Formats: sequence, C-alpha cells, structure tokens
Amino acid sequence: HGSFTGLGRIDTAGQLRVFAGYDMGFLDVSATVARDLGGTDGSTLELKLSNVLPLSHKLFLMPEAGLTLGNKTFMQGFYGVNSTQALNSGLPVYNAKSGLESADFAASLIYVIDKKWAPFIRAEGRYLYGSADKTPIYYRRMVTGIGVGVSYLFD
Repeated sequence: HGSFTGLGRIDTAGQLRVFAGYDMGFLDVSATVARDLGGTDGSTLELKLSNVLPLSHKLFLMPEAGLTLGNKTFMQGFYGVNSTQALNSGLPVYNAKSGLESADFAASLIYVIDKKWAPFIRAEGRYLYGSADKTPIYYRRMVTGIGVGVSYLFD
C-alpha cells in the first residue's frame, strides 16, 4: 500500500491545453496536448476515440477509449519518489520514466429532454501502465469512477 505521508504535495497549477479533433463519420478522433504552468511543470498527450450511438430518438450511448502519455517531468511529479521524499515517507526512491501513463475508457448514457436539457450518467476507468503502474505510491492499477449530471445548452 502506498502512503502520501512525507511526500509533500504538488502545488496547484494552471494548464495550457491544445485540442484537435476530427469527425470521421462513425468515429471521432481527438488529441489533446496539456502543459502544466506550475505544479509539476509537466506535459501530457491524450489520444481518444469516441462515438455517439443512438439507442432511441432521445437516448444515446457515447463510448470513449484512449491513451494518456506523460513526459518525464509529469511522470516523476505524480509517480516518482525522490531521495528526500523517500527519507520522509519510508518509501523507496523511484525514478519514473516518460511514456504511457494509462489506457482510459468511459461510457456516457445521455437522455435528451429537449434542445437545451440532457441528463447523463457516466462511468469511467483508467488502467495504469509503465512507471505509473510500478510506482510505490499507489497500490491500485485500475481506477474507476461514476458520475451523474445534467447538460444545459446556453443560447
């Protein structure tokens, strides 16, 4: 089991994000490059495939799958343990490497009430790989979540 005691914290940071997407008809492809401005000062690349599948004229399923890659600065900031942190926490020193951080997946079920309102439920998961999977900080390889919300389209 990982422990956060003695590791310090990652400072709050702004983030610069650049997004590009392409609608291939049946499949949407997107890429997002993100750079932390403060915090870890690291960068990530997210590659994603998604689709919207009509289940009825008001109910839609939106599956998504993707990969997240991080540079060395990002990976070390979130998954590495430096010598000071190791001394303070009792965890071994761990040098995280750049590369694949996770395989990400999600599915949203969306009900369209009218042109403005659409409640939804979303389930998502992240399966850690590489340096993220081998870190002594975390003990779960799979992280999951579920959310419920309402979308509103402003004029």
